[in-house]
Amino acid sequence: MGLAAGAALVGLLVESVAHPDTYVFSVLTCVFLLLAVAVWYLPETVARPAGGPVRLRPRVRIPPGSRHRFLAAVPALVAGCPSPGCSSP
Repeated sequence: MGLAAGAALVGLLVESVAHPDTYVFSVLTCVFLLLAVAVWYLPETVARPAGGPVRLRPRVRIPPGSRHRFLAAVPALVAGCPSPGCSSP
């Protein structure tokens, strides 16, 4: 219903004003700014977990038994990455 109402209002605005692009974009800018302010003041519904951004840091771990296989495959993986770009027509 919201999208239909927005489309109807914009359609009426386009048909009734001299420079519709100016009015439509200025109205949309004001609406988006009002929504941004509303979102800023909404209360948070989930508690932040302990650790903050530090716990979001990516960690790469390879099991000790597989490290030698991984290290043997690294040169082929690195060399193979640019190959499809060079051979494609």
